[in-house]
Amino acid sequence: MPETIMSMPAGATRAAATFAIGIAGGALFHLAGIPLAWMLGALVAVALAGLAWCPTGVPSQSRQFGQIIAGTALGLAFTPAFVAGLLHSLGLMAAAALLSIGAGIGVSVLVARLAGIDRTTAYFASLPGGVAEMAVLADRFGGDTALVALSQSFRIVVVVLTVPVAISWLGRPGTFDAALHQGESSLPVLCAMLAAGSALAAALGRLKVTNNWLLGGLLIGAGTAFLEVPRAGVPFPALGLSQLLIGCALGTRITRKSVSTARRFLPVAIGGTLTLLVWTVLLSLALSQVSSIGFEALVLGTAPGGAAETGLTARALHLNVGDVTAFHLVRILFIVLLSAPLYRLAVRRGQDRPR
Repeated sequence: MPETIMSMPAGATRAAATFAIGIAGGALFHLAGIPLAWMLGALVAVALAGLAWCPTGVPSQSRQFGQIIAGTALGLAFTPAFVAGLLHSLGLMAAAALLSIGAGIGVSVLVARLAGIDRTTAYFASLPGGVAEMAVLADRFGGDTALVALSQSFRIVVVVLTVPVAISWLGRPGTFDAALHQGESSLPVLCAMLAAGSALAAALGRLKVTNNWLLGGLLIGAGTAFLEVPRAGVPFPALGLSQLLIGCALGTRITRKSVSTARRFLPVAIGGTLTLLVWTVLLSLALSQVSSIGFEALVLGTAPGGAAETGLTARALHLNVGDVTAFHLVRILFIVLLSAPLYRLAVRRGQDRPR
């Protein structure tokens, strides 16, 4: 389910309380030395508040702005040297995307049987796509949009809560600079990039482009990096703000009501996500044998999470941000192009009925 959105002015108090809870959680995680502290801390704190029947909610623009900041930071990894080398990995990324989509389709069969839901709902709930995009497609083909949105939301939450900590526990931090140059960043350049990213994202939204807020910032960041604009960077405070905004928005998706209304379905959906994570590890191990990309970056690149969240994780763990982001962009493209045709092939030709 999407993050809780409120009307003003009553929503202002709720939003202020939600952000205060998120800041407190982020600060605690930061003091504890947990990776991606501001996102994870905010997510956990806001989710716990929601489970305790505390009303939570944020303006939709807050997560959108967080995604623009994240996209800009991720795009700055696309330097001329990186783009030149990226062409050699596109085949690997395409194969990983197809295998991940295939794994999602396989998991959907189990979800349908174990949760007792129709194959259409299970298909769009299990595919590693975006919350809004999968819900829209589910509605078009007669699925349960509420269950699809809930499953997709919890999938991202589970990935965000498990993958960064697991990679950190491996004890092998990356050394990738990502060419972000925090020490050389200029505030006017940063503001110009964010303004341009916002304008481009709005234009992409009018064109119905999926993930437009992340892509708007990413394209501006990538263009800035490719043109080698001096003093272009996203400093740590801005990245922390991005993490906080995204974490708070994700946290509002977990409430007592959302959990209680899908008691049978939700554990199965979470189990499906964990199954996809196991598949991600196995796939990354295999890909690492035929690629120069590190295992940790491959895990993040093929994980069934959002591009913004996994990209920020790569950045926090000093992994190759460009590789991780490129993997997700290729998968997003394949899902946009293939999810509906594969649905007709995999589900409509089979038995589309409750199991």
